[in-house]
Amino acid sequence: MEEELLTVAAVARRIGVAPATLRTWDRRYGLGPSSHEAGEHRRYCPNDLAKLALMRRLITTGVSPADAAEKAKAHQLATPNIGLLTDIICCPGGDFCSLANAKSIPIATSIQEAFDDLDYLHDIGELELNISGCMNACGHHHIGHIGVLGVDKDGSEWYQVTIGGKQGNDASLGAVIGPSFAAEEMPGVVKKLIDVYIKNRNSEERFIDTVRRLGVNPFKEHVYA
Repeated sequence: MEEELLTVAAVARRIGVAPATLRTWDRRYGLGPSSHEAGEHRRYCPNDLAKLALMRRLITTGVSPADAAEKAKAHQLATPNIGLLTDIICCPGGDFCSLANAKSIPIATSIQEAFDDLDYLHDIGELELNISGCMNACGHHHIGHIGVLGVDKDGSEWYQVTIGGKQGNDASLGAVIGPSFAAEEMPGVVKKLIDVYIKNRNSEERFIDTVRRLGVNPFKEHVYA
C-alpha cells in the first residue's frame, strides 16, 4: 500500500501553521519533504508530517525554531494515524493568532495524548476532528465529524462542541451538543462521544454514520450526564 502524500496546504491545516511557514522551515532549516524535485509541487509523507508536527509542538513550548528543527530532524518518526481521531485539523489559535478567542493547539495536543493507543484508534476508525480558535473557522470545525470552537466568556477560554459535520458531496454542518466546556474537560468530552459511538455502532459504521442515524441526543445525554 502506497503512503498518502500531502500537499503544502493539507499539511499546514493539519498542524496549524500557514503554508508560507512550511516553505520557510524548508528553506531555512531543511525541514521539508523527504523527496522533492525542482519544478514539482511539494508532497509530504507521513514521516515528514510527524517531524513538522513535533517542531510545531516544540515551538509552542518555547523552544527556538532552529533548535526545534534540529530536534525534529533527529527523530525518525511517523504516526500511522491518517484519517483517524488524532489526525486533527487545528488552526494556530490564541498562541499565534490575534483574532482567536481561545488557544487551539493545547486542546489538540491533550486529545492526542489521551488517545495514544493505536489499536484503539484503528478500532474507532475514520473520524475527522477539527478545531478552530474563533468563528473565522480556519480549522473548519463546522464540518468536522467532531468540531471544537474556541469561545470567549468574560475573558476566559471555553470550547463549544459540535458533532455530525462532514465535507464532501454529502456535506453537512455539525450540530452544537450543548453548553461549552473548559479546556481541561475536552479530552474527557471526546472520550464520552466515542463511548456512545462504540456502544451503538453497527458493523462497518463510521462515527459520522452513527451520528446521522442516532441524532445528537444520545451523545448529548452521555456527555452532560
